[in-house]
Amino acid sequence: MRGRGNQGWREGLYSRGVVRTRGYIPTGPGEETAEAPVRQRGAVRARGETAVQAKPWQELTCEALGELLDKLRKEQDGIPITIVVEGIQTAEAQSFLECLHRGNLLGTDDVLWVLGQGVYEDVVPETLRRFIPESAYLNTQEEEQNRLADTLVPDVVFVADEDAEKLKERLRKWERRVWAAILAGPDELTPSALEDLNLGLPGEKGNPWRRLWR
Repeated sequence: MRGRGNQGWREGLYSRGVVRTRGYIPTGPGEETAEAPVRQRGAVRARGETAVQAKPWQELTCEALGELLDKLRKEQDGIPITIVVEGIQTAEAQSFLECLHRGNLLGTDDVLWVLGQGVYEDVVPETLRRFIPESAYLNTQEEEQNRLADTLVPDVVFVADEDAEKLKERLRKWERRVWAAILAGPDELTPSALEDLNLGLPGEKGNPWRRLWR
């Protein structure tokens, strides 16, 4: 599956194994294991002193989002990237999507999935419907679509929640499945609150792939 015409879920591909949005990946020997949708080239959390050092948040603005996505493509040798945006009902998620749209930041073969609760017409703002076709939207209240959402292995995930504990719980399902996590949470949220979550690729100067959306 390429581009934003994500029709594969209607054909039940998820029933055969883990589905990456740019194509089926068998859950046998190879890149993905049978036990879980684990990206083997993904993050390896450091142990020892470096694991408990709290780094300041790297805040991400709309102006810098394109640069971050370009760096991510470069890290993956130019392979198209997959972006999942959770909770389109939130103002923060809509702001993020509008930034992607206005800045024309998706590449030709990049893939966008948007998750929400409710039918497409009631959840996706009219101003974003040309950018987010109905085939790219998954209603997590529908069992079949929710199962597909659980198989996604994105490069970037956007998650917003005003409650720090709920945000952490929602992020937990993306552990070892993403390269970059972009968050929108309460002001009191600190990087140390998420230290035990394996999200994004770590770096020598903190985690450049874990950003706070502004």
